[in-house]
Formats: sequence, C-alpha cells, structure tokens
Amino acid sequence: MQLRYLKNLHPPDEGMSKVTSISWSANTTRLATVGADKIVQLFDEQGDKQDRFQTKPADKAAARAYTVKTIEFSPDGTKLAVAQSDNIVFVYKLGADWKDLGLAPVEDL
Repeated sequence: MQLRYLKNLHPPDEGMSKVTSISWSANTTRLATVGADKIVQLFDEQGDKQDRFQTKPADKAAARAYTVKTIEFSPDGTKLAVAQSDNIVFVYKLGADWKDLGLAPVEDL
C-alpha cells in the first residue's frame, strides 16, 4: 500500500486539542471529525471544511458533563449519529447535498 500526504484538515493549535472521533461516509464524499470541544466539523472529499455544529447534552443542566464518544454516518451518508457519554445517541439529518444541511436532530435513541 502506498500512502501519500495530502493536506492538514485542522490547523495546529497551542496546547492539546484532542480528536475524539473521525468518520468517513460510505460513499467517501463526507468526512466528520469531533474533538474534546464537542464541535462536529464536516469536510468534503477534497478535505475542505463545509460546515460545523455544536453537539448538545441530554440534560441541559449538565452542559459540560458529557463527552462525544463516537460518530458514524448512515450507509447513504445523509445522517450522522453522535454517541455521547451521557447515555444518548443523537441522529442529525445532513441531507444529500451540502446545501441541504439542516443539522437538526432527527430522533433521540
């Protein structure tokens, strides 16, 4: 296997900046990353940032008491599941195209 460096997705930060989870969509047109800051960032297949959104806690009173454990795309790449340490999974509807981004939770599982 030949590996080739393409580009950096995130610019370097001062200090620690932990990446919690990274996920490619099955059709390889979208990449999602989430860090300790609980912000999901969405990239296209060229690695250009298209959008970002803040995750939300299950209990609004404990806004800082959770971490994002993992993220995963649906098979068609139109939804993104976000699993959190506060025992909830949010499913965000992304749409089929970048202009369709609604970013409202579809359902709580």
